[in-house]
Amino acid sequence: MLSVSVFTHANGRIRYYLNLLKNWNMETELLKNVDDTREVGIKIWDFWADMWNGNLTLAEIIISKGFRLHIPNSASDAKTLYSSDDVKQLVSQIRGKYAKLHYYTVAGPFIDVNQQVVSAHWEATATPHKLHELFHNMPDKLIKIEGTDILKFRDNKIFECWTMNNLGKN
Repeated sequence: MLSVSVFTHANGRIRYYLNLLKNWNMETELLKNVDDTREVGIKIWDFWADMWNGNLTLAEIIISKGFRLHIPNSASDAKTLYSSDDVKQLVSQIRGKYAKLHYYTVAGPFIDVNQQVVSAHWEATATPHKLHELFHNMPDKLIKIEGTDILKFRDNKIFECWTMNNLGKN
């Protein structure tokens, strides 16, 4: 089992994980150790959350080629293939709708080591811009959004994501 040091500084934590993922040979077929798979799943979730909080460079590290994003009731095709650049663009587009936006994990991450899946329930606090299509009548009001993401990974990268979210109790 891998021992993980706790970092108080976010950049130190990210550098640590990047170095760990780069130097640790964890191809999917080699992830037979439950503890290793769990550690990878936790790191992938941490990077996913950090990416949604604005660290877009993490998309290049955690998003596989041919990434699939499933969004229920979305205007876009629920199985559109994305590259890490497409994911960065999507995250930027969503973040651009808000003056402030911060995601945090409420429950999880939960790891299914057999299927190499990580999931968690999250909440976000956001302040919409005046031009936001849904909240244009309440600019500068802090709102809460909540959701759940399910991420399938292999070779240390997310290749499929199911997400759902809705407006929390505000």
